[in-house]
Amino acid sequence: MRAVLYVDRTNLYYYGGNINTPLSIAPPQTVYSDMDVIDTEQLAFLMDNFVKTNKLQKCSVVIFFSSQSCFQKEFPKSMNPEEAEIQKNHFIDNVPFNKVLSMMYPQKKDVDTVVAVNRDLAYTLKDIMIKMRFTVEAIVPSFTLFGDQQTVFNINTAQEIVKHFSSLIKMSFPLEEQEKAISKEEQEEFKFQEEQPESKTRLFVIICAFAVLILILVYIVFSFRKTPKKNTQNTITPTAKLAQTIKPTNNPIPSPTEIHIPKQEIHIRILNGSGIPGQADVIRERLEAAGYTSIELGNAPTQESNTVSIVVKPETQLLHRQEIDLIIRSLGHATTIRESNEIDVDVLISTRKGSSQ
Repeated sequence: MRAVLYVDRTNLYYYGGNINTPLSIAPPQTVYSDMDVIDTEQLAFLMDNFVKTNKLQKCSVVIFFSSQSCFQKEFPKSMNPEEAEIQKNHFIDNVPFNKVLSMMYPQKKDVDTVVAVNRDLAYTLKDIMIKMRFTVEAIVPSFTLFGDQQTVFNINTAQEIVKHFSSLIKMSFPLEEQEKAISKEEQEEFKFQEEQPESKTRLFVIICAFAVLILILVYIVFSFRKTPKKNTQNTITPTAKLAQTIKPTNNPIPSPTEIHIPKQEIHIRILNGSGIPGQADVIRERLEAAGYTSIELGNAPTQESNTVSIVVKPETQLLHRQEIDLIIRSLGHATTIRESNEIDVDVLISTRKGSSQ
C-alpha cells in the first residue's frame, strides 16, 4: 500500500493506504507554524494519536511539499557552470531557514529549477513516520509533479500523487543527512592498524629506549673531555654606569578599543514576504534617514508570522543591531533577531504577512 503525507504551510494532510478520503492534521501554532516545527515532541504525539484514531495501516509513504511551502528559482542552462553554482549558493543562503534541503530539477527546456525546503521540517516528519513504523520512500516538492502550478490538496491531487509514486521516488531529496562518509579504504586502514600485533609495539618501545641511552652516553663522554679552564686574567668588572638600575617608567599602556564600523558600510537586504507592496520601501526609508545607505530590496514568498525576522552576521556590532531593531519596532512591527554565518550581507530583514499593520 502507498500513501502521501502532504505538507502545507500550516497544516498536514494524509491520503492512501487503507484511507480513501483525504484527512487533515491541523496542529496548533504552538506546535507547527509557517513551515517550522515549534514543538517536535508534541507534533509526534499528535501524529501518533492521528494514526491510532483513524486506524491507519502501516505502508510506504511519500512526503510531498506543497508549492506554497517551497522556495524555487530558475537558472538559464546556458549560464557558465561556475557562475551558476555561485548564483545557486546565493539563492540558498537567502532562503529563511536555519538549514535548507535543495535540489536542481532540469525538467524545463531552457532553464534548470532549484527548489528548496526546510530541511529540519522534512527530516523531523520523516523520523516521526519511521518511528510509527511507516516506510518513507521519498521527500519531494510539488514542482516535480505539478511544475509551477499552484496546488490545493483534494482527492484529485492526492490520487495524482499516489499514481506517480514510483516516479517521484527517483526525484526525491536525499533521505539522510549529507555527511562525510569514511571510505572503504580508510575503514580497511583502521582495521589493519587495530590488528597490529603487540610485539611490534614492544619492539618500537625498546628501540626508542636504546636510542635515548646512546644519546645520554655520548653527552657524558663529551662533557668529561671538555673540562672548562679558569681564566683569572682580563677579568672585566662592570662600571658604575653599566651597573645602574633601570627604573621603570610610569607611562600608561593604551588599552585596545573597538573599531566602530560606519553605518554606510553596513550592507542590508530587505525581503518583502508580507505580500503588501511597498512595505520594504517604508523600512528602507526609515533606515536611510538614520544613516544606513547600503540597502537592497527583494521579494520572498508570503509567510505567515507575527514578527519581522532580522538575521545578522555574528560580527555585526551590537549598536547597529539595536538601532535597526528599534527603527523597525517604531514602525509597529514585532521583531525576532538571530545570528547566522550563512547570509552574504550584514543584516537580512524579512517581513511576513502577520507582522504587517
